[in-house]
Parts: sequence; C-alpha cells; structure tokens
Amino acid sequence: MEKKRFFVPTLFVCLILFLVAVLLTTPRALADTPTKLKVSIAYPARHPMTVKAFGVWAKRLEERTNGRLKVTVFPGGTLSKIKENYDATIAGVCDVGMYVPAYAAGRFPLSNAMNLPMLFPSSTAASQAAWDLYQRFPEMKAEYSDTRLLFFYFTPPYEIHTVKKAVHTMKDLKGLQIRTAGPISAKIMGAFGASPVAISMPEAYMGLQ
Repeated sequence: MEKKRFFVPTLFVCLILFLVAVLLTTPRALADTPTKLKVSIAYPARHPMTVKAFGVWAKRLEERTNGRLKVTVFPGGTLSKIKENYDATIAGVCDVGMYVPAYAAGRFPLSNAMNLPMLFPSSTAASQAAWDLYQRFPEMKAEYSDTRLLFFYFTPPYEIHTVKKAVHTMKDLKGLQIRTAGPISAKIMGAFGASPVAISMPEAYMGLQ
C-alpha cells in the first residue's frame, strides 16, 4: 500500500449532553450509585485514538471520581454514527459524542472556517486556536448551545493511502477516488482532479479493498 502525507486538517469536537453536564455538578453526582456515561466515537476498537486517547480518558474519569462515574466507550459507530452524533447527544442516545462539524457545514459556519487548508503548522496549533476562539467569541459558543463542548481537536496531516497507483505529486491524484471528510475537503480533492467519495471513517479500509 502506498501512502502520501497531505495537510488538510479536519476539526473534531467532543460534546456532552447539557443535562448530564448539569447533573454532574449537583449533589446527585456524589451519591453512592455510580453515574454511567455512554461515549460514542467513530474510531474502530483497536484504533490508537480509541485505545490511547478515549480509552485512557474514560479510565481516568473513573479513577478521579473514585468510581462515581462509569464510562463505556462505544467505538466504530456502534451506538450512533458519527454524522448523527451531535443530534444523538442532544437526544440522549449517547451522553458524550465525537462529532465532525464539517459533516454539517451550514450548521457550524464559524467552526468550519477553520477547516480551510494550510491555515496552521500543526494539529496542536490548530486545536489550541480552535479552543481559544471558542473561549473568546460568544458567536462560536452559540454554535454548540445545545450541548457542553468538552474539547476540540484537529487531525494530524492526512495520509493518502492507495492500493494500485502511487501518489508522488498532486498530478497523481487525477482520476483517483479519494475518501473525504465533508464538503471542504471534497472541493480540495476535486480541484486536484480526484473524485471525492463520501463514506464513513469505519468504512474507509474496506473501501480500499
């Protein structure tokens, strides 16, 4: 399999149901009966983000609350699909949801402005900038008024994986079917002559086959 790094960042957010966030700050949260949280993410069960990020985060929540919080992470969209996670969080299907604002460009216009290419030198810088803007501007906070935002994070530079044709230059993208995340990355790939394909993250590996 050939691969090529390409810096088109994608913004992810992690949200918690507003009502759950309120309950966790009340005396009820100190009761003997543990509060159970369902966390819906798109990464497969063995993905490093599942194991080393969300898995570790869930374990630390349990440890730091002395077991008052019991966190179950549902990987691979098994509880709710990533495109549905924002509304699924509001509806209480999951208590915490991982979401990509790019999947609903008209709903999060300020957040999605940050998905434009070549704005940031790294995913760390992009993630910090997103959080700073969220803290500074009420208009950006208003985009998430139905939930409590836990954190932003941007992906590292994308790697283009192919099974038949190696990609060494932008010209090599012409005619290839490339999986993209949202309309902005689709337009970028289209400008390079590729054909954007809209499939979910868990389906990407099988799509290469």
